[in-house]
Amino acid sequence: MMKRNTKYNLSRLIEKKLKAHNISEVDFCTRVGITRSTLLRDKSTLTTDKFSMPEERLRIYAQALDVKIEAILNYSIPQRSVFEPKEVSKSKLLQETQLRP
Repeated sequence: MMKRNTKYNLSRLIEKKLKAHNISEVDFCTRVGITRSTLLRDKSTLTTDKFSMPEERLRIYAQALDVKIEAILNYSIPQRSVFEPKEVSKSKLLQETQLRP
């Protein structure tokens, strides 16, 4: 059987929480305010699926599970690079874009 790569680490994290507090998954859903069908969909989302969980729901899970959002994600978030634009003279810009002055 092929291993399924889920997009979120919810199954493992929720299982730990349920065991630690001796509650059922239905009780967890009620306390968190998310329907069970939504939880099941979120837990079974594959990395190849186009679906991405809304940030608000990620925050709800993170707060309920007492973890950072990054701990829920089963993929890395590309870091945006911040760079300073180079100073370009007007004549050089006109030359590069081949516009007339």
